[in-house]
Amino acid sequence: MRLFIFTLLLILSILSQEAFCSDKKADFPELGVSLQLAKARKARIKDINYALGLHIPKDRKQKISGLAKISLNLSDVQEPLALDFRGDSVLSVSTSAGRLPVIHVNGHIIIPKKALKTGANTINVDFIAADHSLNRDDDKMYTLFVPDRASTAFPCFDQPDLKATYELTLTIPQEWKALANGPLLSESIGSKERTLTYGKTQPISTYLFAFTAGDYQVERRKFGKRNVSLLHMEKDSLKIKESLDPVFEYLEESLYWMEELTGVPYPFSHFDCAAIPAFQFGGMEHPGATFFRQEKLFLDDQATPSAKLYRAKLIAHEVTHMWFGNLVTIKWFNEVWLKEVFANFLADKIVNPKFPDINHDVKFVLSHYPSAYSVDRSEGSHPVQQELDNLLKAGSIYGSIIYHKAPAIMRMAEQLVGEEKFKNALREYVQLHKFGNATWHDLLSILDKHTEQDLSIWSDVWVEKPGMPEYTVKTEYFGEEVSNLEIYQKGNIAKNQPLTWLIGTADEDVTINTSFQSGSSHTIDKAKGLNANFILPNSDAFAYGHFVMDKNSRVYLRKNLRNLKTETARTAVWLNLYEDMLDNRLSGLKFLQAVRDNLGFETNPLIIDKVLGFSSTAFWHFLDNQQRINVSKKQETWLWKNAEMAEEPGVKSAYLKTWSSCLYSDQGLKKALALLNGSSGLAGYKLRYDDYSRLTYSLAVHGKFSDKLLETILEKAPSPHEKSKWKHLAPALSADTASRDAFFMGLAQQQNRTKTVWTLKALALLNHPLRQEHAIKYITPGLELLKETQRTGDLFFPGNWLGALFSGHSSAQATALVREFLDTRPDYPEDLKKKILQNADILFRSSATELTR
Repeated sequence: MRLFIFTLLLILSILSQEAFCSDKKADFPELGVSLQLAKARKARIKDINYALGLHIPKDRKQKISGLAKISLNLSDVQEPLALDFRGDSVLSVSTSAGRLPVIHVNGHIIIPKKALKTGANTINVDFIAADHSLNRDDDKMYTLFVPDRASTAFPCFDQPDLKATYELTLTIPQEWKALANGPLLSESIGSKERTLTYGKTQPISTYLFAFTAGDYQVERRKFGKRNVSLLHMEKDSLKIKESLDPVFEYLEESLYWMEELTGVPYPFSHFDCAAIPAFQFGGMEHPGATFFRQEKLFLDDQATPSAKLYRAKLIAHEVTHMWFGNLVTIKWFNEVWLKEVFANFLADKIVNPKFPDINHDVKFVLSHYPSAYSVDRSEGSHPVQQELDNLLKAGSIYGSIIYHKAPAIMRMAEQLVGEEKFKNALREYVQLHKFGNATWHDLLSILDKHTEQDLSIWSDVWVEKPGMPEYTVKTEYFGEEVSNLEIYQKGNIAKNQPLTWLIGTADEDVTINTSFQSGSSHTIDKAKGLNANFILPNSDAFAYGHFVMDKNSRVYLRKNLRNLKTETARTAVWLNLYEDMLDNRLSGLKFLQAVRDNLGFETNPLIIDKVLGFSSTAFWHFLDNQQRINVSKKQETWLWKNAEMAEEPGVKSAYLKTWSSCLYSDQGLKKALALLNGSSGLAGYKLRYDDYSRLTYSLAVHGKFSDKLLETILEKAPSPHEKSKWKHLAPALSADTASRDAFFMGLAQQQNRTKTVWTLKALALLNHPLRQEHAIKYITPGLELLKETQRTGDLFFPGNWLGALFSGHSSAQATALVREFLDTRPDYPEDLKKKILQNADILFRSSATELTR
């Protein structure tokens, strides 16, 4: 009888599982979250809550286990339900219908429709998380789920428009401290572990769910009724002393400023943050658990004004996201630019008044335009608004267009609408869509109500089409007077949209308003009769594009731009000259001569720093080897002289940085070694750890790396983390090519790429210009790894991987290898193809210049 009952129960169990598994395999979703799947789920799911319990062992070799109780409401049960999970394993799944067979296909857990019901449902999953988005070290761990990585750690609906509340319980090593989105409700401490229970969050997207735990120090401040905590691992007491007050001050002021702008009080339960060593990004805006790169927050007493401004804007940027991104969230990651543009744009408005000595117009241009141009001029250019069919590809959406072109065009929008009307529109947008999701066209419809301008035409050109316009000036003279001045335009510019130009002449600046149509030219009648040594278009540096001066003006300004009165005009000329060099209108030698003739007279440290960066590109990529030999002593002497003469520590640092990175002569290398050993110095300047690091890198790529050199820099390393970095980088620094080759081959293994910042530094060292002949063999295998870096790395990693891989190459052979890689793969993913073309732009241009030298 017992045998009969057991057999009957077994048969019923099998039949039950078969019934649950009756959904056709052909209906299983593809890997990732497709737009089709996202829309289908959004139409039937609401009221999601995740109750998560996670156990985090201190030993990184032990896996993180978890339990998820997922509550939701379904409008229908006509189809199975796909949960996203790309973790290690699913141990069990159950609903109110009972325990279910585990159907784990293509990174989805399939809940059969017979296990679901209309209305309230609860799904329980016992699982093992994957590690690669949990960023585990011996002394800490932190999550980083943007854009679609939450599902690698726990089962969820990993799309931005399915917001949910979260309740989290963490079990962590006893000596660690932790931070999460929700408020801490209770804590129990055992002999080896502690368990923390966090309260329910407000509704947020999966990419914003976050926690960190580690051997942190905790700093606390109170802003009115708001308590704010900062977790960090900084060991330098001077940096802590110099940094805590300004960090908390910028946090407080940014929060109050955004509340005033939007009319919405800070919308989340608490505002705490963590400063994490070598964090992949500058920051990440998780509400209640905002993360920053520690090195960007903690500065010493010699920090440059630019570094301090960056810190302030970084903090303001992440705070702004609490409203633009977290409270009002994008529907789909093709519009990630929308949250980023306001974080950048409004951060400028928050912070700029705190730095009255900085020319913020110049800062805006230099912070955004060169980076945007680097992509927009390339063969891989793309619109601000991109297509995205699957969130697996969402990381490719990120880049300089959304972070740097978007602020430039948003500044245009503000100018078209008017500053106050623009603010009113933003306030309306936030209040209308709070705790929901919104699109660019939702905002555009609100902006349209506040202006008579036709913003749809403007948006079509600047938001939905790629590329930067190019303006070419053609000037004719009668004697010394201008007899005819024409500006030719090509590229995407909205028809009949006004552009304001300042035409600078030797006698005066003339303001001229013009309106362009694609392919048209415009005659500037007001310029006729002017006694002009030069004519400078866009001398206020406001307009976005490449402005090609006439030949006479280019020659004159190359030699005399130091005499221009305004910093914006000098900025405009430097941008034009740099683009001219990249377009082969100006040689690298002449660009460097212009730098030596003019930059020593510059007083704006922002211009100095940017132009010195341009000069490094010219030195390594737009000179041949003999030209580099001929100019190196002259260049090194000029850089060192200006470093000595500079009064501001930040300017001294900028010249020293460029001197260190462009060393070429034996005399320069000897001086570098003396600086590193402490037997020489720079007058009026105390060398910092970053300076010693750059000197070490330079000596290494010249074949000077040794155990003694490693020992020297290890003695100067301020923390165990930095000491570990140098030991990790040692094979990439080595003069032994076999060691470098072995290190490069090791990068094919995911476990050797987990330290993102270190990996990219090592790859750049392997491909330094001085090593490019040997490193040419890294290009093809490095490209072959690109898909893998997209699959396993953070969202910026594929682009940064390519940037490091190509960083030292300027030969026709390297260009041929990149072209061959793409030509032999006609079906290669379009998003990655564009990343390759973007990052190879300098390589393509410098190798073309090589052929014409």
